[in-house]
Amino acid sequence: MFHNLRRKSLALSLVVTTSATLVAFTGSPVLADDGKPKAPPAGQPDLIDSQDPNGQQNRLTDLKTWIIQQPSLGHSGYIESVNDAASLSTTLLWHGPSDDTQRNIIAEGRRRGISVKVEQRRYSREQLVEAVETLAKRGKTAYKNFDLNSISGITAEFDGIKVQGVPDGGSARTLADGSREETPQTTISKVAREASEDLGVAVSVELGGGDETFAATRDTDTPAFNAGGVMYSPATREICSTGFSVSVGGTRYTTTARHCTAHDYRPLNNSRNNYGDGVRNSTDGAARQMSAKGSPLMFDGSRNDANGYKKTVVGYGDVSLRDSVCTSGANSGVHCGIRITQMVHWFDDGYPHGGNSTFSTIVGDQESHKTAACQGDSGGPVLVTAGNMKVKAVGMIQGGPATDTRYHTSSTTWSGGAVCTWRFYFTAMRTIVNTLPNASLVTG
Repeated sequence: MFHNLRRKSLALSLVVTTSATLVAFTGSPVLADDGKPKAPPAGQPDLIDSQDPNGQQNRLTDLKTWIIQQPSLGHSGYIESVNDAASLSTTLLWHGPSDDTQRNIIAEGRRRGISVKVEQRRYSREQLVEAVETLAKRGKTAYKNFDLNSISGITAEFDGIKVQGVPDGGSARTLADGSREETPQTTISKVAREASEDLGVAVSVELGGGDETFAATRDTDTPAFNAGGVMYSPATREICSTGFSVSVGGTRYTTTARHCTAHDYRPLNNSRNNYGDGVRNSTDGAARQMSAKGSPLMFDGSRNDANGYKKTVVGYGDVSLRDSVCTSGANSGVHCGIRITQMVHWFDDGYPHGGNSTFSTIVGDQESHKTAACQGDSGGPVLVTAGNMKVKAVGMIQGGPATDTRYHTSSTTWSGGAVCTWRFYFTAMRTIVNTLPNASLVTG
């Protein structure tokens, strides 16, 4: 049976709707979920647990959690951390003089056996975030003769913000006075100079960009629903993924991305159950709380693993630059070896029910340029291993570039190929939960 999977191609304020014809994967019979974690079959490697064999990244994410909980952090020069699990060390990106907060972080790192270094930066976190937000509000046509496609702030390599776009007049342009031609590189140089003077921070401009949403095992789930399950809408023929669950008033609910707007989601191959409808959205993080019950478990393994392989969520994973994460989207399964490369990447999900549909995401790049996420993975989990069949909730899959890193693959729940990328964008689960009033993360 064939279905159309609606896709949204997004570049800031520009929204284009296309469709692709795909066929549904036929899964195993509907089985009751026993609500317990389940290991892979004997001899099958555990991809997620193998990502942190010595537990060193786990120790670094625990330190990051300690750092962001310090009351004085917002008044300090802290910008971000750059982690190196191999050497069990972190570098604090810092603006301004050393203070008690910095000294306390260094001391806490020493207490945990972690080496902490400091790298001085010209711009504060507030300056960088303000520059990104200012540019995002101006939209695609912020600069003459240049189509602005994406904006990112806070990277390990560059002290400033990064933007991507393309000259809007082709490969060369004759100026109004006819005196000379303007090449794409000339336009890029002018935009970089103008943006830097305008925003008050250094700006790196590159060709490319453009973003889109990624709007199971997994396909026959039953309540309480696990993270990473297939959400299929018969009415719209859309596929999305379930996210980590939240608890409100003692009741556990499943979640997904807010741009998954259908009202009739059900497991792809289980018409007897459904995910209910959207109850409310987080005020930050672009997540949707569904009315169906959720569990403290997350689907692991491949997209079509017949064993219901799953792990227990035990808390938050607060990641830093160069940390390694995994994804577990319903449509393409588990992918690991994904490095955090950018913080504060401004993204537009085209959400139709708000005046401004842009929000901040984190960027991950699969190191070998293999799949990080695919269409149909929207709303799915981003995670780090906590070892021994346990994971920490890092975030929620939102989308990826509309160009440059995209390719088609047949290794998805929908055979015939889906658009996948080695670069993807996600929002932080802690941010999502903190902006759903009276909510908490469901753990087991």
